[in-house]
Amino acid sequence: MIEVKPKSLSEPDAVKAEAYFERALAVARPQRAKSWELRAAMSMARLWRDQGKPQQARELLAPVCGWFTEGFDTLDLKEAKALLEESGSQCPAQILVAGLHRLEAAKAFGEKTIVSFLVDAPKH
Repeated sequence: MIEVKPKSLSEPDAVKAEAYFERALAVARPQRAKSWELRAAMSMARLWRDQGKPQQARELLAPVCGWFTEGFDTLDLKEAKALLEESGSQCPAQILVAGLHRLEAAKAFGEKTIVSFLVDAPKH
């Protein structure tokens, strides 16, 4: 995993960095390597933020951040939360309430309102 400082990148380098971050996300997701996915998403979010694309950054990072139910005192999750707050969002932005652990995650990130969706699924 590489970490770059987006502000110092020229346009061709930014395009390369975005491709590397996309690749890192594509590798992490099927492996369910959530910590690696979070780091790749944070790097991409920083790049997009610095390119003036805060909504894209937020839409990428919030769901990844919302997956976590513990470890909120780790540096990665603290940085992810700070990135989201910079863009005017909190982590997690919306949660599909799947149990108490998701509610606890929202509470830990300071959510005051929790958006939930009731899904009726057939039983197998």
